[in-house]
This record gives sequence, structure tokens and C-alpha cells, in this order.
Amino acid sequence: HVSPGFWKKNVYLLADTYAKMGNVVEAKLWLAKAEAVPVKTTEDKEVQAQIETLRNALA
Repeated sequence: HVSPGFWKKNVYLLADTYAKMGNVVEAKLWLAKAEAVPVKTTEDKEVQAQIETLRNALA
């Protein structure tokens, strides 16, 4: 059973895509969802750094 938002990277990639499309509101929404996914793996730690970078770019 896989629930939406299960993978931090997938949720981050949605945020990044919205940002690249110029939809800042949706990008910030998905960034918040990505941040809510717990960090459990090394990849999650890397994605968390990408989330912070994108959040700063959208501020």
C-alpha cells in the first residue's frame, strides 16, 4: 500500500515542476507537503537540502 506523498523526492519534484512553470502558489504548496514527509534515508536528506534551496528561491 502506497499513500500519496510517500516519497519525499516525488513530492519535491512536483514542487520543482510548478516552480519551473511559474506557478509559485502551487510550488509553495507542494514544498510544504514535501517538508512534511519525514527524512528517513540519505536521499531524503539530499532532497531536504533541495527543498530549502527552492524555498529560498521562491521567497
